[in-house]
Amino acid sequence: MANRNLFPVKRLSPSNAFLSAAEGHLSLYICFRPFVWDGETTETSLNIDLYNVLPSPYPRDLAGLQRTFGEIENGFADEGAPEPECSLDGSLYLGGKHHPVIIRSLSFLPNRNRTALTLMVKGEYLFEFEGLNDYADTPFTLNAPLWSNAV
Repeated sequence: MANRNLFPVKRLSPSNAFLSAAEGHLSLYICFRPFVWDGETTETSLNIDLYNVLPSPYPRDLAGLQRTFGEIENGFADEGAPEPECSLDGSLYLGGKHHPVIIRSLSFLPNRNRTALTLMVKGEYLFEFEGLNDYADTPFTLNAPLWSNAV
């Protein structure tokens, strides 16, 4: 197999993150600023469903929280492995395909004046799974201001 290049992650520049309370779980939507892909302006987001991952949908309860995750929590466990206490399901739609995303950590960082939170996500885009212009699976770290529909 030919060497694959890492995806230019700077193209995926987050504008904001939104935490949504859904029935039975929470969802994170990390919106990226529009960028040019294959000659067209593209808008996309990183979508992460969270099952028993966070203690609360309220940002005030998440300040300072840091969680790390492995393959099992991301749904990539060997058959017969025990069910994890929490799980995540992340994906990024790009190039006409949904690409799985492994989430390695979530951190909820208070901003300087302690009135809001910044979400920091570390993970890996799995572009080899569905294929994206011969890009390799690519690690990333992103930061975005966090909003929530929980009031």
